[in-house]
Amino acid sequence: MKRGFTMIELVFVIVILGILASIAIPRLAASRDDASAVSLKQDIGTLIQAVPAWYQGQREISIENAAGIDLKQWEPQSNLVYKYNDGRDGNITISLVSAPIRSEAKNIVDGVTQTKTITTTNNAVGIDSIPDGEEPWLVIKVEPMKDGIVRSLVDMNVTSQAVPMAGRRVVWN
Repeated sequence: MKRGFTMIELVFVIVILGILASIAIPRLAASRDDASAVSLKQDIGTLIQAVPAWYQGQREISIENAAGIDLKQWEPQSNLVYKYNDGRDGNITISLVSAPIRSEAKNIVDGVTQTKTITTTNNAVGIDSIPDGEEPWLVIKVEPMKDGIVRSLVDMNVTSQAVPMAGRRVVWN
């Protein structure tokens, strides 16, 4: 007489493996999204520090030159505007804009479409390209959806913000 597994035993094993796979696969996908969100958060932090430092040190405005990070996941919209889409309609836009001196950061983020986007024909803009009475700002606009990587970033306290590139001038009373 041959010894082996019966059909019922094989079906039970396959069902158990299917249940285990249905539990494990979504958790693995969520771990991958969390890793992407953490990487993206670090990239944004690097850009917030590097772009103004590049401006102050090199006297030119450039995301690509200053970044020092891999921008392949960011889609260039123009020379100084980059956009990230998480595939679920969540977006992050990084842009360099020109706004009047002493503008408030909240007003610049809220009105980023009304402020002037600095445009060039090459990779960087010299300091002389900023109009008189204005200063350059780095604007991070976070637009999350119900779920996705950008939503995870919002849960990690990454929000829309505007960073003055020239720093704040000291005002003596």
